[in-house]
Amino acid sequence: MRYLETNGIYIDEKTEDFSQVHVDFSEAGMNRAGIMHGGLVFSLADAASGLCVLATGNKCVTLNSTINYIKPVKEGRLIAKGRPIHKGRTTWIIRVDLENEAEVLMASATFTMFVFKDE
Repeated sequence: MRYLETNGIYIDEKTEDFSQVHVDFSEAGMNRAGIMHGGLVFSLADAASGLCVLATGNKCVTLNSTINYIKPVKEGRLIAKGRPIHKGRTTWIIRVDLENEAEVLMASATFTMFVFKDE
């Protein structure tokens, strides 16, 4: 199993201009405070950012990222929506908004991705 499937992250949409992934709240993804683990929230955002690049047929790795956790996820589904704000030859910058099912912003992130082709 790959990382996304192992962590319950599912791909909803993947284009070079928009991506969407989601994860459902579960006991396996909780931290000791009973909310969704920040690492799982970050992984969801990272997946959304990388999928935009992967949709072009290129590969990528994360060079840098910043995430702001706005509200704790206590239940339901968390949805990450990635939108590129810069598409360079070797780097892309992608903004990711993470919302609950009611479209309340739970976290926001920005990723700088290094883009490459398989040689």
